[in-house]
Amino acid sequence: MEAVEIQSLIQDGLLPDLRMAHIRVDDGLLVIKDKVPFRVFRDCSYDECSNLDICDSSGSVIGMLLGTRSLGPVNVRALTEWQLAAYLLEREYVEFDQPIPFAFDYVVIDSSRVNDYQRKMKDSSEIWGSYSHVNTNSRSSAIRQCQSITAIQGMRLPTPFHKVALERAVQASHPFERYLKYYHELELLFDWIVVKKIQALQNDLQGAAKLISSYQSGDLPRLKDLILTYCNDAPKVHSLLANILDYRITGAKIFQDYGKEGNPLKDSWSDMCTDLGKGYFLNPPTKGMPKNQDKYDKIILESAAYWIFRIRCCIAHHRIGEYLLSQNDDEFVIEFGERLLLGTIGIILENPDLHGMME
Repeated sequence: MEAVEIQSLIQDGLLPDLRMAHIRVDDGLLVIKDKVPFRVFRDCSYDECSNLDICDSSGSVIGMLLGTRSLGPVNVRALTEWQLAAYLLEREYVEFDQPIPFAFDYVVIDSSRVNDYQRKMKDSSEIWGSYSHVNTNSRSSAIRQCQSITAIQGMRLPTPFHKVALERAVQASHPFERYLKYYHELELLFDWIVVKKIQALQNDLQGAAKLISSYQSGDLPRLKDLILTYCNDAPKVHSLLANILDYRITGAKIFQDYGKEGNPLKDSWSDMCTDLGKGYFLNPPTKGMPKNQDKYDKIILESAAYWIFRIRCCIAHHRIGEYLLSQNDDEFVIEFGERLLLGTIGIILENPDLHGMME
């Protein structure tokens, strides 16, 4: 609501606890009875009903963090002064005194401390207050492109932990976060396989030592080993990799320009793209690609492992030296990254050898 609209309500006697002088605008901020409200997004670990004092380093109260979304239909006359300030900022003039719940939580700062808060405290609220002034959980503008869904039989999850990991991934609000949670499924699969192999060795200490050594070899080698061993459908993986042709520029940046050790293609990026456009292991062989089918399949599977890993690195290691993914890359992650990752996980979970380890 605008300041003049609030003053109009005061003139009409609808806000008896406020006076005209209580309402002003300072540096673009609405001030209501010396209180300045800000819309915020709280850590989900907070009790949603909690209202907490915000104190400075000396212990002086400078404001409050309000769990206003939990209030339900609002009765204006039952609000505290802190809550009323938030209410008047959120509501449109025509919505005044309507029994509509709050849409957001709020921080309300004493106007005498708002300059300090804005200059010295606000930007680090995620650290000291576990809340943010920016909604980073907003729905991605990229929409998954599909006409139907194919239900697949025969996939088996080794443990309840694997099921929980998938549930958390589906509930993630952003494709970057979702990708990392799906990637965690691969990590859990590798961990579980190592445990089962160690159990099978019983008293073979040398074999156990070798397995433990492989476990410590690094994320990419472990991922390659998992996919080479249990992802036994190279033609399907080839079709998943072929989706990169719609995102060739982005793919070249992530996998080649910012490439790291372990890239199975190295100088064969163009050859791989040509091959992906032709189809799986067709004659005559694509220049630069293996003529032997076993070696060809290995390149396909290792490329899948490397590409899955590189996308994960770009999301998890958002820093100089990596391709910095932005909102413009949401579609790439959804339409290429997730499809490759989920397709690979699905093939592994269908593997009869994996099922045998579950018996």
